[in-house]
Amino acid sequence: MIKNHFSGLGFIALVTNPSPSTESQATTGHAHAQGRRQAGRQASAGCWSCWPVFARQLERAMAEAVLEDGLCSFVRPLEKRDGTVLRLQQYGSGSVGCVVWDAAIVLAKYLETQHFSGGAAAGTQALRQRSVLELGAGTGAVGLMAATLGADVIVTDLEELQDLLKLNIKMNEHLITGSVQAKVLKWGEERKDYLPPPDYILMADCIYYEESLEPLLKTLKDFSGPKTCIICCYEQRTMGKNPEIEKKYFELLQLDFDLEKIPLEKHDEEYRSEDIHILYIRKKK
Repeated sequence: MIKNHFSGLGFIALVTNPSPSTESQATTGHAHAQGRRQAGRQASAGCWSCWPVFARQLERAMAEAVLEDGLCSFVRPLEKRDGTVLRLQQYGSGSVGCVVWDAAIVLAKYLETQHFSGGAAAGTQALRQRSVLELGAGTGAVGLMAATLGADVIVTDLEELQDLLKLNIKMNEHLITGSVQAKVLKWGEERKDYLPPPDYILMADCIYYEESLEPLLKTLKDFSGPKTCIICCYEQRTMGKNPEIEKKYFELLQLDFDLEKIPLEKHDEEYRSEDIHILYIRKKK
């Protein structure tokens, strides 16, 4: 396994700390906003079994990088099993949500596996005409993959990421066989416009900041129903307070939910890593 220092081809090294003005806004906002910025400083690179694949795609992404108003902008290609390619716009600085993270790639590709689809090809039977809500969508990679597999998707994140989400929806609308829309959602808020509960809630790398744990758990409890399957993909990190935060999150989660870990061999055969985990989460009966 070769260490990939361009985590998820998202150029994590280019994600800068927020400006003082942005930071001051975060301190008056909620923990979700703070956490997404904090996580950008705590990012760790992924470890991949498919370095040749990533190297080719990294070269393509770098070739497409351009400067817009002094901001490095680049497109991250993500090839699907049918040969079509999702194109995901990213930015080289700003919020942690502006790049495609390793866990998002792993989860997006897992949705195409036969394990997820129950033996059907390319995951289409599992997601066709199913309702999907993505939390902390960032660039929208996971939700867009689901929409190309026939799901009716709502990708959610903070206000500051709505333009990027809408741009990526526009760039990939020719691949969408279900539907997809972007909405603002702050974890912990009371919302009535997301009823009824979705069939699936998808979340990739949303466990990163202690103050965001309880708002996230409240959102999971409020938005999920007895038949909702929550699929959580996260990168296990060992630096700083990350182990403590993960431990606390799962302790709180198991008060109301049952967890099922998906074995590594069930992940996509190329897009997998020993330190990236996929869990099925369902409300306790």
